[in-house]
Amino acid sequence: MLTYEISADRFEPTARITREQMAVMIARSFAFVSVKLNLPGNSQSLAAFADRESISSWAQSAVAGSVEAGIIAGMDGGRFEPQQFATRAQAATILKRLLQKVDFIE
Repeated sequence: MLTYEISADRFEPTARITREQMAVMIARSFAFVSVKLNLPGNSQSLAAFADRESISSWAQSAVAGSVEAGIIAGMDGGRFEPQQFATRAQAATILKRLLQKVDFIE
């Protein structure tokens, strides 16, 4: 099994991506296409997740905004599972929702 060390100063293109990292990429993608994504300062939308305390501080506003925008959803049991690796199916669904939200596809 391959293991990856997540680092703030390295891109790691072959590393697997966590759900919270994907949320940050989605939030940054909105800025790239000049779509305003409301990122709440108080992250009230995170209150719905039983594991909200485990969402990294650097990812909280991106997770909250992505959830509020309907791009990323929680998991079973009312959890977000921020450090879980995203599956291919989750990544495809999130990309589809992003493209629909910014009117790139129907």
